[in-house]
Amino acid sequence: MSADAIAHYIQQLHTSGSEAAYYALLTDTSAEDLPVLMAAYDAERSAKVMAALVEIIWQKRVPDTLDFLAQTLQRSEPDIWKASLDGMTAIGGEAALALLEAEKNSPLQDFGGRYFHSR
Repeated sequence: MSADAIAHYIQQLHTSGSEAAYYALLTDTSAEDLPVLMAAYDAERSAKVMAALVEIIWQKRVPDTLDFLAQTLQRSEPDIWKASLDGMTAIGGEAALALLEAEKNSPLQDFGGRYFHSR
């Protein structure tokens, strides 16, 4: 899928056509599109869209995305970190386990009275 088409569908994730856009990104993108999707996540400000992008990315089940998922696991927004955790467990393997163990052993960080692990 072209970068312009990806940007178009990501823009639609903000609208009432979000379900169709989500499925287009999920089914019509490939592992080659992952850098564009990850860059879009970095530029995004909507937690809802960020969570959707995390899910679309992990659904490709590419182990090279584990570092990205470990970073997104650091977010305080439940929809984002839960999607990250889902992805890490779905991809699995020793690398995912090592990242999850590191996260489990990291100190807690206070986000307005809610505590999350932080590296």
